[in-house]
Amino acid sequence: EQVVGFLRGLKNWFRRDQLGGALHQAQNTGRIATLEAAPVATYRATERLDGNTCGQCKAIDGTEFATLADAREAYGNGGYQQCEGGIRCRGTVTAIWNP
Repeated sequence: EQVVGFLRGLKNWFRRDQLGGALHQAQNTGRIATLEAAPVATYRATERLDGNTCGQCKAIDGTEFATLADAREAYGNGGYQQCEGGIRCRGTVTAIWNP
């Protein structure tokens, strides 16, 4: 019964993954565009660390980038470019402004 319930839960998984990835990509594209117009900050890789986080994302979590261009190179217009989960990556860049 639990297996049947789990398998039914997989229905439309591909479309959900694609939609989720597209939304995350749009959010990160907007975030980078906003940071380009904002004052210079420290840019840090921020990954959601849980049981689904790949080794590549765990390794970059907390990394500080020297420039926004470096952060953009690592994250492009979506999640972390080296993520083993591809479109399912949940990583992003966070800006930290010092007073």
